[in-house]
Amino acid sequence: MKCHISLLIAIVAVSYPQHDLAQAPTASHTGAHTSSVAQGPAPSTLLQPALTAVQQTLSGLNFEKWRRGTIREEASSNADSILKDIQENMPPLLKQVDGSPSSVSVSIPLSAHVNALYDVVLRVTEASRISGPGDQVAALQQALAELGKARRAFEDRMQQTATAQEKEIGALRTSLNTQAAARPQSIPVPMVLPCGAFVTRRVVRKKPTTAPGQTKTAPPAQNKSAPSAPAQPQKK
Repeated sequence: MKCHISLLIAIVAVSYPQHDLAQAPTASHTGAHTSSVAQGPAPSTLLQPALTAVQQTLSGLNFEKWRRGTIREEASSNADSILKDIQENMPPLLKQVDGSPSSVSVSIPLSAHVNALYDVVLRVTEASRISGPGDQVAALQQALAELGKARRAFEDRMQQTATAQEKEIGALRTSLNTQAAARPQSIPVPMVLPCGAFVTRRVVRKKPTTAPGQTKTAPPAQNKSAPSAPAQPQKK
């Protein structure tokens, strides 16, 4: 009977701390938070119309109407570089960011690439004011304005994503700390011996020892009768 009671106590003690672990946040709860971060239009939706406008404007430039000189040659070279970049480098970057819209680390390279592209388009636009005709200047200014607007919209989206992720991480950390503080102390599991595994000890009796200062008394001598001498005959 005692053995069954000990086993029952051990089972209850082991299963009690596991009840607290079930209250920890699971992957499904954390996934519900992170899914709300990536909201809003896709990065390609923000940038692609402006990139298309820049591509069409640069493809329609007629540098033969520009004044001859180094300014026209440099602007023509920059326009070719921009067109090649939009056709070859931008599509993979846009596809990668669209695949991970909530990842700020993936969006940063695309943002840096768009900023560099904007700077080169600005150079071509400034060169057109010096050497190009008026209609081409107006077209470049319009394309530059659209690219700048798309760039700011994409940067705002990155900022919103980063802010939302920081809030989600802070809320999750607070929830974990609250659950850890409310979790009861775990009960130690007692050691249970199998039934009948009791060790019997053999009692060994020690011989009494004499106290210090006392001498051992000799055992009493046994009375042995001495052999009697032979009787002598009496003299007459």
